[in-house]
Amino acid sequence: MDWEREKTYSFNRGFEQGAQQKAVEDALTLIRDYNATPETAAEKMGAPLDKVLEALKEASLA
Repeated sequence: MDWEREKTYSFNRGFEQGAQQKAVEDALTLIRDYNATPETAAEKMGAPLDKVLEALKEASLA
């Protein structure tokens, strides 16, 4: 039974991380394509501001 619980937990955690990553990517799109501020984009997409700023910094270096 512990294995099933761990599997469910891992699945849910991965799903949440994927959803957060998608929100960050969507926020970057708002910033680039629509000139939104990072704060507004993060708020509208439901992404953590620190993750949006980090992704924006990484994208600028590429």
